[in-house]
Amino acid sequence: AAVAGASGSDMKRLLLRARPGLLIAVLVLQKCATDALTWYSRNHGAPYSGASVALLSEVFKYPVLAIAVATFESPSAVLPSFRSAVTDAPFALAWIGAAYAAQNLLYFVCLGHISAAGYQVLSQSKLIFTAMLMRVLLGKRFTTNQTVALTMLVVGAVATQVAESSSVSLSIGGNALLGCGLTVLSALLSALPNVFYERLLKKKEGQSEWAVNIQLTSWILFWISLNTLVSTGRMAASSYGAGGWSVVAAWSACVASVDGFTPMVWFICFLKTLNCVIIPACLKYGDNILYGYAKPVSIILTCMSTAAITSSLPPPTMFVGIAMVLGSMALYSK
Repeated sequence: AAVAGASGSDMKRLLLRARPGLLIAVLVLQKCATDALTWYSRNHGAPYSGASVALLSEVFKYPVLAIAVATFESPSAVLPSFRSAVTDAPFALAWIGAAYAAQNLLYFVCLGHISAAGYQVLSQSKLIFTAMLMRVLLGKRFTTNQTVALTMLVVGAVATQVAESSSVSLSIGGNALLGCGLTVLSALLSALPNVFYERLLKKKEGQSEWAVNIQLTSWILFWISLNTLVSTGRMAASSYGAGGWSVVAAWSACVASVDGFTPMVWFICFLKTLNCVIIPACLKYGDNILYGYAKPVSIILTCMSTAAITSSLPPPTMFVGIAMVLGSMALYSK
């Protein structure tokens, strides 16, 4: 019995030590699937509203968060967590929610102008923004190993960018310059609230992480709903005249907002809904730099999958990028 107890304790410590890496692996798979399916559905399927996907994915987060609280805490903690999100400093996360909402809306605009690979590559600018913001907002001092690892990560991302650009066009027929500029802006809008949110998850006392998560979800939903309300108002006015706001007009606008939704689009909604659990866990048990590894690793997986399907080797610069990113991950985690 003692041997079994010791073995169980060792396994628990091993899982706790591997937890950041396992969370990043889950995030990479989710990110690859979301980006690829979004790009395919936007360019090979019926047109649909990206804002509606963003809105529905936020709505679906509430039952997911309730299930998560009941599973990881207890069923009796569900209502107190939602109550705390409403009563404890309810406006503290308003600006973070606005930044995340803008990023969610820009995501679909960007993938309407550049390819999924191009979006992933240009999003690497978030790494530089994140490192600077962590130094300023969190006062984080990077060790020598971490500084070298971050440099290797940036170099590896540049190498993969060169490799991807040589084999995949960033443009898909839209306005490539606009898509690239909005992707960099989206990276900044992601880095800033992520760093601030990490500080809240790790340092905030007297409020559970689930309450903070629910509060942030509510603010993101508020800002996206406001954008949707303005859009549907314009739609109703154009369809029914200046006095077009009526029950019929509002209902018609709501129905039109899910036009073009296929099973693939609903699955994209589900994948984006999982962000409410995966991303906070990555930030709490790792940090924003480890979280930033998700994108270059997803590029590597995309490239290797393409090579396997087409039976062609990636360019040499891709191998350099892969080696730099993997080496950076090992060095940063020491």
